Amino acid sequence: CRVTLRGEPGTGKELAARAIHAGSMRRAHRFLAINCANFGTEQLAGQLLGYKSGNLSEAIRTRDGIFSSGQVGTLLFDQVEEMPLKMQDQLQSILDMADGQPSGSLKETGLDIRILVATDTDLKKRVEAGLFRKGIHDRLKLFELSIPPLRERRDDIHPLLRYFFDKYRQ
Repeated sequence: CRVTLRGEPGTGKELAARAIHAGSMRRAHRFLAINCANFGTEQLAGQLLGYKSGNLSEAIRTRDGIFSSGQVGTLLFDQVEEMPLKMQDQLQSILDMADGQPSGSLKETGLDIRILVATDTDLKKRVEAGLFRKGIHDRLKLFELSIPPLRERRDDIHPLLRYFFDKYRQ
């Protein structure tokens, strides 16, 4: 099941995504988080789909993408709202592959990956503003998990303090 993790910056969305991965049957495979705000369309496409030497302006060698390597169990798109619209179109095809059968194809893919997204914005409002593709929003939002900020989880402060104290005491 695809999960959208929604919460303010610093609420632990990536930590929650890692916990989902660790509790899944894919835990033996790699967890990978990609911050969509750090990449333009070409760079993000290169990371996901791979590239050949000379295709991207900075590509000096051929590299398999995350999806072609088949080595990832869970992929987190952090700050998914920052993904360029052009890349969102390509993500639609990737979601088709992750579902097992690309649109228009009779052959199933071998892609077995859980896709999670994290955001601090209301993606539905971005869809209404034309900044996020409706089809992708509908496909990604099978389950939404809202993560409240720590100021609303006061009972978590003491265990967190103990954890960090023990961790850094060593």
